[in-house]
Amino acid sequence: MTGARTTTLAAGAPDEGLLDAERSRRARVLAIALPVAAFAMHLAIGRRLAGYGVLDQFNVLFSADPQMVLEAFTEGLGRHRIAHPNLPHFFSFLVRGVAWLVSAASAGHVDAAVVRRALGLLIVPVAAALQSRVLFRLLVRLGRPLAEAALLTALSILSLSTMVFGSVPESFALSGLAITLGFALFLSTKGSEGPRVYWTWIALGVFAAGLTITNVLSIGILFGVRRWFFGRRLGRTIVVALAFVALVAGICVTSHVAINAALHLPLRSISNEGLTYIGYYLTEEPLQRALVFPSAVASALTDGMPKLLPNKLARGEGITWRMTYQYYARSLSLRNIAGWALLGALFFLAFARRGRGGPIVPLARASVGIIAVSWLLHSFWGDEQFLYSQHWHVAVIVLAAGALSHVERSKAAVYPLLGAAVAFVGLNNIATLSKIFARIQQG
Repeated sequence: MTGARTTTLAAGAPDEGLLDAERSRRARVLAIALPVAAFAMHLAIGRRLAGYGVLDQFNVLFSADPQMVLEAFTEGLGRHRIAHPNLPHFFSFLVRGVAWLVSAASAGHVDAAVVRRALGLLIVPVAAALQSRVLFRLLVRLGRPLAEAALLTALSILSLSTMVFGSVPESFALSGLAITLGFALFLSTKGSEGPRVYWTWIALGVFAAGLTITNVLSIGILFGVRRWFFGRRLGRTIVVALAFVALVAGICVTSHVAINAALHLPLRSISNEGLTYIGYYLTEEPLQRALVFPSAVASALTDGMPKLLPNKLARGEGITWRMTYQYYARSLSLRNIAGWALLGALFFLAFARRGRGGPIVPLARASVGIIAVSWLLHSFWGDEQFLYSQHWHVAVIVLAAGALSHVERSKAAVYPLLGAAVAFVGLNNIATLSKIFARIQQG
């Protein structure tokens, strides 16, 4: 009887190999479908904003400068500041080379400048789509169920921060991609040492910091937490991580000076430029900005129509205002309280488990560090806090994955709630963008 019953159960049970193969097939499909959908969305939003002339303006979109960054992408000009050491050089050589080839192949019938602009407008949507793929694969490699990984990736794609900054020429979505690659590299090199591992981290750090110099802090946190959680002593880890940050920053600054000099581009004194740049963006009320930082985290996920302020850098007679979430943020506003509650819950759950745990634990705690550094930095320095949200956005998603790992037995209840949250965020942000488009059309 017992043997027959065991045989019957075995015959009726699904084959584990088939289940793994089916899961792999679905993961491959989602790893293609999600970034394709993201790219289509970003391309549509970007083209609409370009059609309204927003990409030729300064500061309209939360103090972003798409006109200047597009020039950096296409001409290698416009962003020769130490804050973005090699942003122009990462893309302009390829863009200009492809544009020249297309123009030459058409015997001059195709204007190279038109090709350069078209390619420049594709860079950020492609990067945002690639980030969604890397994020999805990261969540799958962390052992999260496919449904959860897909929903969290969709949440990232449909968040207001990604919708806006993943659609326009700016450095923020590129920084988001670089930091997401840092999370992926954390998993790929966990417990590994040696020259190849170190050089890979240095290369990623140089790329990330070359886009925006402060990205070296996020990559440094991931590099250091990886060493610590996989067996290295804390004191030595801190020393090695600081040396890593100094080395990467040094390479970026040195290459910035060398490339600009070789191309006969404008060179400023690094010390004078650094002091001027830091002084210009120092905030007047750091405590107040620290208190309302959680509202920027909430707005990065979803918010309503932003407030409009006079734009001192407006060009022409069209759009004379700029959008902001910063200058009406209040510490006791519902949005800020929601942000505090969200961060408090995610931070608590990141440290709720004792011991080292699986990779989700160190990654969640590294995410806390990344958000904390942004919180501190943009309390004392910077413009609109929402503007920098891509620098911590993936950390929020990883923290959400860590939080969900605490409720493995409640999937039946949690996933419908997560799906409803993703739907709400997406629909609300589509409504917000529709209002923004309508206001832009009014001028």
